[in-house]
Amino acid sequence: MNPFYLHNLKTNTMASTHTYKVAMHCTDKEPIEVNNLATAVSAGLTANSATFAPTSTLLTTLNTNLAALNTANGKLSNYIANAPGNHNTTTLRNSQTVIVYNMLNTTFRTLVDGIAAGVKATIELSGFDATADAVVHTIPDTPVITKISDKNKAAGTAKILLKKHSKKALGTAKASTTKARLRYTAQITTAPETATSVWTNALEGVSSRDLLLEGLVKGVEIAVRVRAEDGKLKSPWSASVTYISRTSATIHPTTSPTGTTTTTPTNTPPATG
Repeated sequence: MNPFYLHNLKTNTMASTHTYKVAMHCTDKEPIEVNNLATAVSAGLTANSATFAPTSTLLTTLNTNLAALNTANGKLSNYIANAPGNHNTTTLRNSQTVIVYNMLNTTFRTLVDGIAAGVKATIELSGFDATADAVVHTIPDTPVITKISDKNKAAGTAKILLKKHSKKALGTAKASTTKARLRYTAQITTAPETATSVWTNALEGVSSRDLLLEGLVKGVEIAVRVRAEDGKLKSPWSASVTYISRTSATIHPTTSPTGTTTTTPTNTPPATG
């Protein structure tokens, strides 16, 4: 047998020990990250279309899908630029982020994984990153709320603090679910809670650093619970913790120079202690 063929066979066999997959490195709650990834994937697939669409029929399909991605991502770019200070545009931005993310996570992720067949270098030609993480993710541990604090927070705002898990206590499978990967959803209801209490989402898919409850009303007691999320895997809800805000944002009517009545929010200073 040709020695060159034997060398290539041996090299390819060794290289296939690690099977790589497309890595998204973002969620549909991260507009800028999704926008940047879509831009990179569009550029990568366009530059390497011969690799990912080796026939004229596949190339036509790829170009059609890329055109749709570029249009959707262009809208997202516009919404990102105009979202600050505009509630309506922020809502549109968030919805468009989900649309672009889903396109990347279905159409393009499936295409690249299928063509690359586990080869890291091929995946990276597409604009996606590659990962060899083959650990099966497990349902995240149930979070534990240690306290809810308004320390150094704006009026009517409080932060949910969670118990930190020791990395040494985690098993091999759970160790793959890093703190950075976990997202959290927080719900509130009027306290005292009952079996028939109606819970509403106060926060959805945020990091542990961003568990901030806003718009709280002074003296109103609420119950708060949190769950951890690793993609589609969701933990049970935590035990609830009650909280009574010591501050709230108040609104006072004022008269404008034209004589019309407007409202101006005035923040009550946070309580100390």
